[in-house]
Amino acid sequence: MKAARLGSEEVMYPDRISNLPNDLLLRILSLAPVRTAMSTSLLSKRWKYVWKMMPRLVYDETCPYIGPLGFDLFCGVSLPLHEALKTLNLKLGKYTDSIDTLLFPNIRSNLLKMTINLNYFYSYYTPITFPNNINVFKTLLVLKLKGRIVLDVVDSPVCFPSLKILHLICVNFQCEESFTRLLSACPVLEDLFLQRLSSRGRFLFSMSVPSLQRLYITKECATYGSDEPRLEISTPCLKYLKIFDRRGHYNFLEDMPKLVEADVSVDVYKNEKLLRVLSSVEHLVICLYPSMVLDRTDNLIFNRLLHLELDVCNIFRSNLLLSLLKYFPNLKSLKLGRTYPKDSEDQLYCLVSEPSSVPNCLSFHLEILQWRVYGGTLDEREAAAYILKNAHHLKTARISLHTTGMDNEMSAVKLGTEDVTFSDMISNLPDDLLIRILSLLPISEAMNTSLLSKRWESLWKMMPVLKYVEKSCPTMTSQGFVEFCRRSLQLHEAPVLKTLTIKLQLQSVPLILSSLPETVFQKLVVLKLHMIRYLAFDDSPPRRYFSDGKPSVCFRSLKGLHLRSVSFSDEQYFCRLISACPLLEDVFFDTVRTCAPKTIFLPPPQKILEISTPCLKYLKIKNITGRLIFTKDMPNLVAATLEVDPSQTSDFLRILTSVEFLSIHLYANEVLLLADKISQRLLHLELCIYGKNSRNLLLHLLKYSPKLRVLKLQEIHELLMGPPLTDPCQLAYLEKFDDPPPSVCNPSSVPECLSFHLQTFKWRCYRGTMEEKEVVRYILQNARCLKTATIYVSSCRKKKERLKIKELKSMPKASTSCLLVPYLSFPLRFRSQTMKAARLGSEEVTYPDRISQLPDDLLLRILSLVPVRTAMSTSLLSKRWKPVWKMMPMLVYDETCPYIGSLGFDLFCGVSLPLHEALKTLNLKLGKYSDSIDTLLFPNIGSNLLDMTINLNYYYGYYTPIKFPNNLNVFKTLFVLKLQGKIVLDVVDSPVCFPSLKILHLTCVNFQCEESFTRLLSSCPVLEDLFLQRLCSGGRFLFNMSVPSLQRLSITSEPAYYGSDEPRLEISTPCLKYLKIFDRCGYYNFLEDMPKLVEADVSVDMSKNENLLRVLSSVEHLVICLYPSMVLDLTDSLIFNRLLHLELDVCNSFRSNLLLRLLKYFPNLQSLKLGCTYPKDTEGQLYCLVSEQGSVPKCLSFHLESIQWTGYGGTLDEREAAAYILKNAHRLKTATIRLHTTCMENGYLVGVRNLNGFSSGLAQAKVDLSKLLANNVEMETYEGNVITLEATS
Repeated sequence: MKAARLGSEEVMYPDRISNLPNDLLLRILSLAPVRTAMSTSLLSKRWKYVWKMMPRLVYDETCPYIGPLGFDLFCGVSLPLHEALKTLNLKLGKYTDSIDTLLFPNIRSNLLKMTINLNYFYSYYTPITFPNNINVFKTLLVLKLKGRIVLDVVDSPVCFPSLKILHLICVNFQCEESFTRLLSACPVLEDLFLQRLSSRGRFLFSMSVPSLQRLYITKECATYGSDEPRLEISTPCLKYLKIFDRRGHYNFLEDMPKLVEADVSVDVYKNEKLLRVLSSVEHLVICLYPSMVLDRTDNLIFNRLLHLELDVCNIFRSNLLLSLLKYFPNLKSLKLGRTYPKDSEDQLYCLVSEPSSVPNCLSFHLEILQWRVYGGTLDEREAAAYILKNAHHLKTARISLHTTGMDNEMSAVKLGTEDVTFSDMISNLPDDLLIRILSLLPISEAMNTSLLSKRWESLWKMMPVLKYVEKSCPTMTSQGFVEFCRRSLQLHEAPVLKTLTIKLQLQSVPLILSSLPETVFQKLVVLKLHMIRYLAFDDSPPRRYFSDGKPSVCFRSLKGLHLRSVSFSDEQYFCRLISACPLLEDVFFDTVRTCAPKTIFLPPPQKILEISTPCLKYLKIKNITGRLIFTKDMPNLVAATLEVDPSQTSDFLRILTSVEFLSIHLYANEVLLLADKISQRLLHLELCIYGKNSRNLLLHLLKYSPKLRVLKLQEIHELLMGPPLTDPCQLAYLEKFDDPPPSVCNPSSVPECLSFHLQTFKWRCYRGTMEEKEVVRYILQNARCLKTATIYVSSCRKKKERLKIKELKSMPKASTSCLLVPYLSFPLRFRSQTMKAARLGSEEVTYPDRISQLPDDLLLRILSLVPVRTAMSTSLLSKRWKPVWKMMPMLVYDETCPYIGSLGFDLFCGVSLPLHEALKTLNLKLGKYSDSIDTLLFPNIGSNLLDMTINLNYYYGYYTPIKFPNNLNVFKTLFVLKLQGKIVLDVVDSPVCFPSLKILHLTCVNFQCEESFTRLLSSCPVLEDLFLQRLCSGGRFLFNMSVPSLQRLSITSEPAYYGSDEPRLEISTPCLKYLKIFDRCGYYNFLEDMPKLVEADVSVDMSKNENLLRVLSSVEHLVICLYPSMVLDLTDSLIFNRLLHLELDVCNSFRSNLLLRLLKYFPNLQSLKLGCTYPKDTEGQLYCLVSEQGSVPKCLSFHLESIQWTGYGGTLDEREAAAYILKNAHRLKTATIRLHTTCMENGYLVGVRNLNGFSSGLAQAKVDLSKLLANNVEMETYEGNVITLEATS
């Protein structure tokens, strides 16, 4: 691409990345290292301060520093320059003692989060003492220290008044007092994570944090050594506790009444008071020893405990478990597991005698039992049998067997005398998911599922896709299989049968369509018939069809018909089948025959098939014999693929006048015929030429394809070996193969497609002859927009292949971005070995569930692409999926989709909506009348909803009422509300208020009375954007619109007729900035001025809106439809001083004096666009000629820079006005005039000829037609012609 020149100046391309907003630039800089981000300040003034506003920085010592500065000094110098730093991450790779001196003092006071990570392996520890009470510590919210750090804050005056999260990972302390002093410096700490180091000896830590709510304590790695620390903990407000440390001693000095959840894995011998502080939890995960259970007393009851996960590390004793349950009276969920399961049958069992009273939790509360690593010992069987016998409210019991406890044969596990029954989870899936599962099975097996239960009895009858394959039923005879198809189709109940496929065997009995049920013909959409030996309509002879005039069956809804290897009983049956499909859109035929042996019917060699398809858009014909005749043109044909013998191609050239995609096989001497018939809209051409080609012949073809973007060529130089030809026609075409190509003159200019459009070029079977080299060289030298050129070199010797590839790479290319890719046309040489299935010993490779490992954000995006009911059903897959659907931020409830189970749509919405926890956007699409929106929907929506859309799309006359009866929480947070369709609002007595609503759309919504509209707007105190599409109703009525906060107002009326509809709207919006009104029947009375109005687009009846221009006097951009009567009423007291851009549509006959009189009211106008909705071109009309005034309008003399005239008709008034403007507009830079088609006369532009005599105020030179053409003036009508005048010095 060469630099384009305008005059003598080159076009400079702008720096687009610098025009991006700061937020996007900061995101780009955050992806680069700090040193790279800082270096961007040298690019320009735009970039000088951008890097200083980065909210997050990562200083990594492993990256090279800048210049001669060390890493510590570089951080100390650069950190003070950042002005908006919120998050700082320091990654140090070696020992340093300058954190207190260089880093902390140089950080600004607005830092919120800081992470320091020291990752090195030698034994020195980096000291941090926090010596000075620096400002940065006062605003810090999160502090994370990790690695080889030693803290010494005994004498430090540091204080973290805002710190809420503290992580100490493998951090050491100078002494025990440093730990205590650090925690006391955090008065509002809420979250503490402590991973302690393994040290030898005994030491005592004191942890007193009254504000702490979450505490995590874990130990470094695995080995424990002789490390026995003691921690005294005082956290009265703790809510969550997790400890994993079996060596430490933990002494809780105070009770924790607010503790809700605990996960504890400690040595219970060293932590005697642990259970006392856990008595208030609701969820407990603990590892218990038998000795701990035996030491329990009755004075400690866990009344609030609902969920217990218990891991018994030693030998299981059933009496210990049962004695434990009496201390948890309200337990609902029990999970048991063993870390080291035993299966020794010779152990001494402690047999359980049933206690006198059953534990309270078993009798009244326990609902879930889960037992992991069940070994089947006597104690375990006794305990399981006791629980299952006495748990009256148990809903689910899941028992996972251990491998050493399983018998040689898999059988039902017996607990005492009872069998364990597993719940049928698959039956709980929604109908749509079960139907999709059934569609993967053969139809006979899908029907057998009806015997499972009542739930499955009628599911297969609702399958929208049915596929009958005779091979899948080997026990049936051919006649029995056809009868099976007929009977099963009679039982089908789905309202729509999307696809019906019947595949028989060639030796099968005939298939008679009339024997199928009548319902199939009414609801079938796509019919696929494979391997049908005899296909007929009924048992009657085919001639009866012509006597009756009507087919015996009719496929009323059929849109797709696929026939593969189908034989008809008679040729007339084929015509009957096509005529029985009035809505047919998609047809596929492959090997369609008649019953006569060795006679091909589509089409037989001795017959002709006439085709009449005027609406055809896609056509593909491959490997046929005989002749096809298209009786009608196909103006809608877009794509055509003709893979037939080149001797038949000439019959199809007539129908290719409108194609955009074409793949065709031709003889070289028929390329000229293709060039004459080819479409000017052709974008993609795949051409296979039989015989010798020439450069001029191909260029002649490209000349008639001006918009071609993709060109694929292939030359067939040799005919395949076969039996000798005897047909005279085929022998004649064989002679054409060896004929030389027709002579064509060398083109005088480069084809337009090469210069401007061709992007992809591909050549197969390139041999490297002189003619082929000339073609390739010409295309590469002239295709300026070419991006990819792929050439498959054909040769039998490697040396010649290399030489040809070398020649291709050395050819010059006009496009600098073109990628030339040469290939060898023998892919078998480079074919890779096939991948075999991997085998690991004798086991098969199993693939994990990867989709469940994706992050929540990606899973939510996947669920947002499926219906709500399908997203809800994923909660049954696994625990991972159970809460995911509840976090979806956007939901679309569509009533046209079937509901779940027996619930109606309204009740389904009312039940499922409260379960969503993060709903932000809700879209309701109702398909019928509903009166439960106020009672079922609104009360069940969470209070965090921001955007709500309700669309009622039905056609009968009932309107769905909405009253907003209660002032619900959902209305308090709503930001966007859109109501559309047959809704009637009645909010006269409603206490509703939308305190946060800023955007309101009312599309074709009705109101119970005029006061409802006023009451609704008054309940939106911060409304900024209002869109109102009003319904056209008969009569007169008055609406009052008073919204002080409104900034954007769009009003339009329902399309089509207006009738006697004459509404009146009184509008009071003093803060309005944008106004758009399209309503030529309404009366709009603006009660106040709108001084902030910037842009207006108005199309109204000016005779009904007299004060409209007064309120528009402050606009800068105005689009208006003016009548001559309105222009005559303008007075000198109304001047549009701020108007810069005016788009004017004159609906009646144009008068130049009216336009020029109008311009004096716009003194600062810079851009003028004129349009004529109904242009006149009657030369006999009475023109109002313009006499040049004494003073030129101010906007013409000093400000007007651009004029655009659409629908220029060349009348006398228009010529006078255009001449006056061009003569007096001294600042005019661009004048664009779009001519109307009525201005065209015998191929010449009348309007341009009449521009003789125009003069430019800038050049003060006469402009005639020849000069306009010499200055690259473009001329265009409404279909694409334009005149552009550009003033040059």
